[in-house]
Amino acid sequence: MDKITDKAKMVTDPVVLGELYRQGIDKDYVEFERDYSAQHPTTKFYRDLKSDKRFMVFSQLPMVYSNGEKAETRWQNSGEGFESKSSMLLVSAQSTNIEAMNRLSGSSLCYRPQVFLGSIEQSCSAPILLATDPINSNYTENVIEWDYGVCKRWLRIIEGQVQGLWIFGKIPDNVVRFKYNQLGSLRLNLGQFATGSDEELVRPEDFRRLAFLSGFPLSVSDSLTVYSTTSDGRALKSALASGGYAAVHDAAEAGSVRAGEVMEYVSNYIYWSPQYYEISRAFLFFDTSPLGATAVISAASLSLRGAGGSEGDADYSDVCLVEGVQGDPIVVANYGDELSKTAYGVDAPWTFPIATGDYTAKSLNATGLGWISKTGTTKFCLRLNSDISNSTPTGENYSGVYMSEKGNGYKPKLVVTYSVSAFVPRIASIF
Repeated sequence: MDKITDKAKMVTDPVVLGELYRQGIDKDYVEFERDYSAQHPTTKFYRDLKSDKRFMVFSQLPMVYSNGEKAETRWQNSGEGFESKSSMLLVSAQSTNIEAMNRLSGSSLCYRPQVFLGSIEQSCSAPILLATDPINSNYTENVIEWDYGVCKRWLRIIEGQVQGLWIFGKIPDNVVRFKYNQLGSLRLNLGQFATGSDEELVRPEDFRRLAFLSGFPLSVSDSLTVYSTTSDGRALKSALASGGYAAVHDAAEAGSVRAGEVMEYVSNYIYWSPQYYEISRAFLFFDTSPLGATAVISAASLSLRGAGGSEGDADYSDVCLVEGVQGDPIVVANYGDELSKTAYGVDAPWTFPIATGDYTAKSLNATGLGWISKTGTTKFCLRLNSDISNSTPTGENYSGVYMSEKGNGYKPKLVVTYSVSAFVPRIASIF
């Protein structure tokens, strides 16, 4: 049996390579068999030449559209503006006017963002194309930028999504209002500062909280999800400390939810100005239906990539995996739905700080394996160890985790080992 020497057929996915190593399979004899296709837009296929084991690798984002076209993630010049290179997901930005269309379904959106500092509308420059994605250097020519003075506007394309972000280098000295003027059958997914279906309002104190959590630059996001049906996200509850910790920990509903962010914080802390408690619980989705009802799951691992944080109380910022029961989209009640979910899906939490330069994998235990859906969507929730133990914080405790919206190289990854018969074992990697 000869080793694989064709570079196009070699295994390069680090998650799959790690799984092969753990199972004692020689990577030099594992062949890349089939790429993404219209029939399998999120799936790659591999096989082991020695044992004839099969491996399927699933992506959470569609890499090929239903007409077989590869999902492009770049802008190109168009008149005095830009348009997306993909002919299936057509996005055009001319001046401040943005149009997006799914040519398969015919659904579309036209919008013209406006920025107000207090009551004064802010003007902007013409859009420019950035050479490299400031959020994820794995992408190039996928971000266009407008400069509004008080902030910058980024419009970012990744697989299946168009992400809008407002970027601030400092805290504004007045209320900032965004008005989108949307028309069409599609709608933007506005974030935690939405005041309706078409506007967002961010106060200086909101910016201070963002700065406390993530530092500068600050970002406020709005996104359009065209092909990807689920968005990772979080539910957050805060209240003045004078009301007691239980008012936050045991609440039936969150104060806000958001999805489509490139990074989320899992938190349990007391904030000092003003003094209030805050808890955030994060959610992950994986479409594991390609496993099929007859699959026999033998192992799985979840890989997360950290995004910084803080631990004011010892061991309070360790991140735990529990069963997810969230809806799609996430709603405020999902915060309380997770309160009773305290059984760990892995034997030990991700210890703070989670590595930022690479993935940290944790093997699911028997409880966690039971949460994997073979015919639908697998849902997980991330809670801090101190949130699960109901420990009142005395300091700032939060862990950042990159979400799928960060894109390739950062999105959470789930690897499932399974077989469909006694003779054909397989591995599915969902990420």
